[in-house]
Amino acid sequence: MKLSIMSYLIAKDWDLATYLEVARRCGCEGVEFRVELGHKHGMELELTTRERQAVGRKCTKAGIDVACVATGCRFHFPEAEKRAEQVALTKQYVQLAADLGSARIRVFGNDLPREVERRRVVGFVGNALREIAEFADPLGVDVLLEMHGDFNDWRAATLAVKWANHPRVGIVYNCDERDIVDGSVRECFEGIRHLLRHVHYHSLLVGYPYKELLGLLRGMGYQGYLSAELPASADPETVMGLTAALMREHIQSLG
Repeated sequence: MKLSIMSYLIAKDWDLATYLEVARRCGCEGVEFRVELGHKHGMELELTTRERQAVGRKCTKAGIDVACVATGCRFHFPEAEKRAEQVALTKQYVQLAADLGSARIRVFGNDLPREVERRRVVGFVGNALREIAEFADPLGVDVLLEMHGDFNDWRAATLAVKWANHPRVGIVYNCDERDIVDGSVRECFEGIRHLLRHVHYHSLLVGYPYKELLGLLRGMGYQGYLSAELPASADPETVMGLTAALMREHIQSLG
């Protein structure tokens, strides 16, 4: 398992050089760019292909992978034109990820509007995922649905991914306390493990059973990223360093 820093929110004010240097000092192998929010790292659609590729080379030179491009794109809208706009936008981010040398992007479901039958919304999301995956496939980019919002429900998330029925589509597991049943995340994890491609973790000081999760990930042979999505801090470098060190200690304790 490898560690990554997601720029939302803790790294949003770091320029690219600082971001890569902090990741290196923390012993992380990757960074995850949150796009669309004007973060100081500057990874946005306005970059030219040459500029994007130059960033990818800088990351490689620093020994840091672009673990993921995290979008806020979502596909739950009842209006077909809104879904089409989001699909078109997501394809642009797929191209950005490919130009940066990243193998994955993050998208959302995100809601289950009460006025629309649940299965229809899942179908909206699944159809969008499939269309994007067909575009992403020749570029070597996975399209990963994060368990977020109403799609934090693993049943909705897995149904949407199965609906998409494409090998490039998978799940980002989000370490949400709503996954805990009787103190354990096993039920949720077992429901999504066959689709899991990426993990977002949060503060290690809350009641989430991270040691259990790490054991489950080790048991399935997970070799992907654990990407830290931490709140903003007055001392982000120290917080990130301590968090990464504690996460490595948890991983090493597995033996």
